[in-house]
Amino acid sequence: MKRLRKFLAFSLISFLIAIILSSFFDIKLVMILFFTSVLVIGYFNYKEKVGRRILIALFFAFAVTSYYTYEYTTTNIMIGKINLFPLIAWTFGLVVLGEIYSKIKLKYKWLKLCLIYIILLMFVEYVGYNFLNIKLNSNFPGLFGLELMHSPIGLKLFYLLEKTRRIRECENLFHPNFFCSIKTRLYEFCANPISCIAFCDSKGAYLSER
Repeated sequence: MKRLRKFLAFSLISFLIAIILSSFFDIKLVMILFFTSVLVIGYFNYKEKVGRRILIALFFAFAVTSYYTYEYTTTNIMIGKINLFPLIAWTFGLVVLGEIYSKIKLKYKWLKLCLIYIILLMFVEYVGYNFLNIKLNSNFPGLFGLELMHSPIGLKLFYLLEKTRRIRECENLFHPNFFCSIKTRLYEFCANPISCIAFCDSKGAYLSER
């Protein structure tokens, strides 16, 4: 409980600082700094448990952002062809979803996670596009005619269907020797991206082998 209070206190301070900085800097840069600071705070509070989640989520985020080039209408911070904002945002989001997954103990866990994921995704996309002016530099229509997810149809389907379809299988995707076969696991992430949020149980241990 003490660690949780410390984590929440430092995260709140980071959030307040982010609000102030948003008046002077591009919102994506501010969000990069905020997400990174929360991940760092979480790591120093929970060490190995959060560290594993961050690292594996980062692997998947790297796979996604290197496959599709994200270009926004405002500032783009690029590392090669990888946009830093979606890289950090994906990592942060997957770690948060992983924490939610580990806390759900009721029946139909996979269905609850699907609903949570879709609702959060659409909410974040809507707020980002309509209120924070985070817009991709593209002419693709929004999802269901709404002002959100202005991306190719393939990417929309990938976000909404493929990521939720694999939830029932996700507990079997992580092997204790993960770091000995990173390349193989990255291929699995591309085919089963939702698995990134479910690689640890509630105690932070790796889940069973296949």
